[in-house]
Amino acid sequence: MKITGIEIENFRAFHGKHEILFSTDEKKPVTVIVAQNNVGKSSILEAIYWCLYGEMPIDADKTDDKINNQSEEIDEAAQAKVKLKLIEGSDDFVISRTLPSENSESIFSALKYVSKDHSWDEEEPRALVNRLLPKNLRDFFLFRGEGVEDLFHKNEQRLKNSMEHIQGLTYLEEGRKDLENFYISLLAKREKLSKKMKKEEVDRNNLSELNQAVEVLEKRLAKNNQDIKETEKSINQFNTLINDSGVEAIAQKNKENIRLQTKLKIEILPNIEKLNKEKIKLISERGFRVLGYSYKEKIDTFLAAQRAKGKFPADYSEAFLKSLLDSENCICGEKLDDAKKEHLKSSLGEGLSTEQDRITRDIGAELGAFEIANKDYQKDIHRINTQLQELNITKDQFENDIKENTAFIKDHANFNNKDVAKWEKSKDAEEVVLKNLLVESGTLGNKLDAAKAEFEKEKRLAEKSGSANLDSSLDAKINFIDEASQLLLSSLDKSREEIRNGLLKTLQELTKKYSTLGETFIYKDDESFNPLLVEKGQNIERVLNKGDLTMKGIYFACAAIMQNMSRRKNPEHLISEGTSAPMIVDAPFSNLDQNNLTSATKMIIESCEQSVILVNYKDYKNFIEVVKKSKKLGKHYFIQRSVKEKKAGSEVDLNMTIEGKTVVSHLLGQDFTTSSIYEVKI
Repeated sequence: MKITGIEIENFRAFHGKHEILFSTDEKKPVTVIVAQNNVGKSSILEAIYWCLYGEMPIDADKTDDKINNQSEEIDEAAQAKVKLKLIEGSDDFVISRTLPSENSESIFSALKYVSKDHSWDEEEPRALVNRLLPKNLRDFFLFRGEGVEDLFHKNEQRLKNSMEHIQGLTYLEEGRKDLENFYISLLAKREKLSKKMKKEEVDRNNLSELNQAVEVLEKRLAKNNQDIKETEKSINQFNTLINDSGVEAIAQKNKENIRLQTKLKIEILPNIEKLNKEKIKLISERGFRVLGYSYKEKIDTFLAAQRAKGKFPADYSEAFLKSLLDSENCICGEKLDDAKKEHLKSSLGEGLSTEQDRITRDIGAELGAFEIANKDYQKDIHRINTQLQELNITKDQFENDIKENTAFIKDHANFNNKDVAKWEKSKDAEEVVLKNLLVESGTLGNKLDAAKAEFEKEKRLAEKSGSANLDSSLDAKINFIDEASQLLLSSLDKSREEIRNGLLKTLQELTKKYSTLGETFIYKDDESFNPLLVEKGQNIERVLNKGDLTMKGIYFACAAIMQNMSRRKNPEHLISEGTSAPMIVDAPFSNLDQNNLTSATKMIIESCEQSVILVNYKDYKNFIEVVKKSKKLGKHYFIQRSVKEKKAGSEVDLNMTIEGKTVVSHLLGQDFTTSSIYEVKI
């Protein structure tokens, strides 16, 4: 697998979209990117790391946001996005990861291109990444010079697991565990079968007893069913005698009489009494007005005649007439029609004096009250009479029903109470017997069904053959799986030792070729998987400085890659072809002297099928000479930083000499701050 290019958009140091094309030329597989400190060089490796795994390297600055700050200032909806373009054999892939906001989950996807214009989404992009560059191998291929001791020196188990994964032993170990689990399941199956066969033997021996038990149950059930029929017949006979005596009907009539008498006493009669009292009270309180209502018309006629003769003044004052017209209601409460309104209007100006007006109103109001009282009285008395009528009808019906029930009871009271009581007692006893017989019948039926099923089951098992052959076949499988598991375990142990020895051998070959101090690698003991970097003839690792640790890390990374390439070229590999990926190296040379810088550079570009080296400018001059001599340089880039400040820090060298030309590393006083990538013509 090779990385053909990367697109970085609004990620870390980079504002906007930037693209780098990596060299995939077999003869010139090296891509060099040079930059000053703190301009975005590490952001490129971090972008690759984050795009593939959704996380940052362990030694990356976690305080820096992934989304470029300048981009967020210009556009609040700015997103960070990284695209990796890969090629594996004849297949092209694009793996991308997008971060909509700092607090959101990233969006991960992968495309496979079958042609320039046609592609499809990979359903499992993580599985694709794990196949191309497994997570536990990333530290070999995505190499950071900073913190290298944590990656390759302090975690021996991590190194061991990674090397085993490279060699395919991880899959073999998983296969061995699967075999072991299968072996355990076969043992359990055999144990279960053994118990079953023993049971079958016992069941066959008990087959005769089961058959006898079925016959006994059948006879008992038949006898029980006959007893049920006879008991039901006896109960029916007692029911006939009791029904003919009429005792149940009498009991029902008595019950009905009690209900009717209770309802009469509690509901009907009290309500009749209550309504009668209410009627008497109504007549006593409002009867005089009703009785005097017949004189109202005579009084009205008399008053009208007196008015016509002029002996009685006008009915009402002008003010009072106006108030009646405004309310549109008579003093008696009735609505004024149009004729009455006109009459009142014609009477305006003919009003009485205040005292006359008052007397006249009082007479009119009193006469009106007689009429209203009569209407209310008639309404209430009608209601009471209606309710009394309904209650009396119900009362008469109840009393008639009681009378009829009493007559029925009297007519049917001539039977022998002692005989009926005896019949009922006998019937109750028979019903108890019937209940017990039915329960017993159900129990016997269930037992019989179970006995028959068990008999048939045991009969089939007794007739079944081939159990011994099945057991022999199972034993053969168990023995085979056991032998295979042991063989695989032995192979794994042997392979682990070969890997361990192979790693040491490769490391020794690398030190022999590239070490300027005559160093080599040895194991401290027979169990260790982390070789010690020692001086020739020594067996104790001296105290390593940062430069030594960096070189040790580069030795390990290159050895791992070489082991992997060797395995890929070996047609006798066990499981998978292993991982073929570029080595992307960030700032490995800062702690190295000139000799080690030269050795490390040669080792990286000569050990890898593709390499991308991010180099600090202070190490660039000596580094690039080594690369050029190798004739493997395929692509060359530098990173330029634009900053808003008009003055750079004293530690910043504003100029870089690249391929004989002077380029500015920092553009000062710009509109916004960002890093940009430029290709160097070689």
